[in-house]
Amino acid sequence: MGIMSIIFMTDLDGTLLGHDDFSCGAIREDLLGLISQDIKVVLNSSKTKAEIDLFCQSIGVRLPFICENGAAFFNSDILGLSGSGDTPQQAGTDVATLMTAWRGAIDTDLRRHCIFLDDMEPVAQSRLLGLSDDDLDRAMGRQFSALFAFCGPDDRFVHLQRQAERAGILIHTGGRVHCLSGHHDKSGFNNFIRQHAACGHAPLTLIGFGDSDNDVA
Repeated sequence: MGIMSIIFMTDLDGTLLGHDDFSCGAIREDLLGLISQDIKVVLNSSKTKAEIDLFCQSIGVRLPFICENGAAFFNSDILGLSGSGDTPQQAGTDVATLMTAWRGAIDTDLRRHCIFLDDMEPVAQSRLLGLSDDDLDRAMGRQFSALFAFCGPDDRFVHLQRQAERAGILIHTGGRVHCLSGHHDKSGFNNFIRQHAACGHAPLTLIGFGDSDNDVA
């Protein structure tokens, strides 16, 4: 048996990035040091592809990443996974289909507690997400998910989650807002990574880092 191979999989906001300033300045050099030693790091976030691309540009490194709570996996070729190629792997459902399922499956009395950010003015979106201008546009440009605020009692939120899951859609809770998506989460590509890494590679361990409910899967 070969030496164990390790892949670090990390959330961004509140984990690799500061919760309030969205900066990785405090650990930037440590992160780059790991990468320079050929230690594999996979970004796994509710952020959009555009947001994560910008982060990678800001540190000057192309990294593999999973966006929108497990909706799509980009740059998987960097991991050197046998047979993975450089084609994005996709598990997500487009927003129009999600919203059709939402309206058809969720009771009206539950939906009235939910305010989707797409229906808000930019100033309200900015207040909830802590972003503005181009950063806000990148965060709102979602392909596979829809962000919303829930204004209701906890027991109603539990009912909301159950109805959504029965309809084949999921609600993820992040550090700032909730997120409606298809039936996938941040762990969705773990088996893909393990299966491709198993071909001629040492035993693989995935180590995950996160700070919110949607990081536990």
